[in-house]
Amino acid sequence: MKKYLTIIPFLLLMIQLVFSQQVDVNYIKQKEQELELELKNLNLEKSKLLHQSDSLAALIQQLKSKQDLNMFQRRRLEQLLKSSQELDQHILAIDQQLEKTDREHQAVLQELVAWYDAQIARSIDVGQGKKLSQAQAERLANWQRERNDYLTRVKSEPLQRQITRPIQIDNSDSYVTIKQKADLVKDQEDKARRQIALVEKRVKELQAELRLRSRMNELIADTYLMDQPTEKLLPQNQPRGANENATFSETDKSARTQSSASFEAVDNLLLKGDVSGVSNLDLESQIRNLQQMKSRLTQSADSLGAVAEQFYQAAEKKRQDDNKK
Repeated sequence: MKKYLTIIPFLLLMIQLVFSQQVDVNYIKQKEQELELELKNLNLEKSKLLHQSDSLAALIQQLKSKQDLNMFQRRRLEQLLKSSQELDQHILAIDQQLEKTDREHQAVLQELVAWYDAQIARSIDVGQGKKLSQAQAERLANWQRERNDYLTRVKSEPLQRQITRPIQIDNSDSYVTIKQKADLVKDQEDKARRQIALVEKRVKELQAELRLRSRMNELIADTYLMDQPTEKLLPQNQPRGANENATFSETDKSARTQSSASFEAVDNLLLKGDVSGVSNLDLESQIRNLQQMKSRLTQSADSLGAVAEQFYQAAEKKRQDDNKK
């Protein structure tokens, strides 16, 4: 009897924890839907205002094209210019609200993906070495699909174009000019370091995706459900068909022929967030390409850092020489 009295509070606690987790995720899902709707409405409002702005611009241009305007036409032009200015301010305010709402929406999407990752990992840990029931397998599959749906809407931060033209110091450069050039090179180095951080983050995401798939496959392999098609349970592990090969063989080809392709276009392709339809082999290929990208960026950042230091030293020498004159 005492044994059962000890177990009951524990079970009640577990039920409360599960219920609270469900309530929390439902709240986050509702917040995501609200933010998505707000983004849709803001974009719709902006589209209408841009149409009005274009119409005003056409009327203003029509009046400006006339050589002699009478008093009424000048007054009309002033009113149109004032309305156009007010409209531009309104559009700017909407752009700022769009940026703010989009940041919030992205944060909520990332939170949802993290929640699903945690739930899937916890279920795998609990079910390790055990057979999955039909309900457990379907729940895992649903979580995986919902997680991938949110993941497809997570934006990846793009790599910025690097300045390829080398910066040099001229003999006629003053201390201020050399210092400005040093600051510019240093800024390029900082950008390269930030890009390295983006690549490292992406590599960790893809490696985590591979580990998650592997653990799910191991769990499913221990159950009778393995007789079912694997892609039904794990949609991201699709067989390598013709369409898939066409898509991701191009990624590899682009990575190998960067001399004839846009550097940032290839790199940003590797940073895309959605990998739900990518096979494990292609994920491994992307990880290798990203690691090569990191190596190139690291070499570039180190080189830029060395040049910046040389420029700062040259600027200091120029300042000292000028003081001696």
